[in-house]
Amino acid sequence: MKKLLKYIWYGIFILVQCTWGICQTLVGLVFFLINIKKQHNFFRGCINTKWNSYSGFSLGLFVFTPDENSDDLLKYANNSKEELARRSKMILVHEYGHSIQSFVLGPFFIIPGICSICWGRMKRYEELRKKYKVPYSFFWVEHWANCWGEKITKLPSIGQID
Repeated sequence: MKKLLKYIWYGIFILVQCTWGICQTLVGLVFFLINIKKQHNFFRGCINTKWNSYSGFSLGLFVFTPDENSDDLLKYANNSKEELARRSKMILVHEYGHSIQSFVLGPFFIIPGICSICWGRMKRYEELRKKYKVPYSFFWVEHWANCWGEKITKLPSIGQID
């Protein structure tokens, strides 16, 4: 019965992401197609693509996380494959939290999506985080993604390693 409920949830999740969350899912599909030759797996209703970036990204049904087998990314994990794999799993939980935001907010996900991109990618915010020693998960969108990712998966997220 528990397994059946899990598959029902996945079906609902996919249906909602392809209707209510279609905007971000279509953009995610473009990123997926760009990275089609990368390794992919299914994670709780999402398609997870392993890419050669030390950061993660989530758009609707599609999540992108660091490839723990990439030698290029080892420098970010103190040359430890175990640390890279651990961090990649935590990033996956965090990005899954963003996919839950997409599930709930649908087309309104653009608001936290833009906020998240700015917080994570803009030089100004990167400098402020370093200057004031503010963790990445301090920002409301990121904290929210961590909370939902951890609550639903029962796994640790990047909020615990900022």
